[in-house]
Amino acid sequence: MSYFDLLLRFFLQLAVILTACHLVGLVGRRIGQSQVVCEKGLHKLAR
Repeated sequence: MSYFDLLLRFFLQLAVILTACHLVGLVGRRIGQSQVVCEKGLHKLAR
């Protein structure tokens, strides 16, 4: 695997993780939780 492929995979994974955290935070705010609490819950689910 080339250096470019590794960088591409890394940044794609980072984008997916950040997008998921942001979306879960938005949903959490709609139900009355803070964004940080919901992102922490996502982190617990991912483990």
